[in-house]
Amino acid sequence: MENSRRDFIKKTVTTTSIVAAGGVLPGISAASYRRIKGANERFLVSIMGVNSRGAALGQTFASQSNCDLIHVCDVDSRALESFRKTIAGIQDTPTIGFKDFRKSLESKDIDAFII
Repeated sequence: MENSRRDFIKKTVTTTSIVAAGGVLPGISAASYRRIKGANERFLVSIMGVNSRGAALGQTFASQSNCDLIHVCDVDSRALESFRKTIAGIQDTPTIGFKDFRKSLESKDIDAFII
């Protein structure tokens, strides 16, 4: 079966009209995207080592709109508390401090662990 230019244009216009009217995918709408699991969730992050580079990484993650830094791990208690105060000024979610990073890894809450 040979298609002419006229047939091609008719089919294209018909298909475009159907898609524009929303008849092809009636179950997918902008509102339905909100119900997709994970689409609008926040990442809960733990960080280990918050001196120098670790502090810069932690501040970057904490300042993201879809990320909460919830655990801070460092063997140096002074660095740990100093960094927690810094993060308190960046995000509303409070952090929990750990000297032993394994305590953070035991938590089922975290989605990512930054080293």
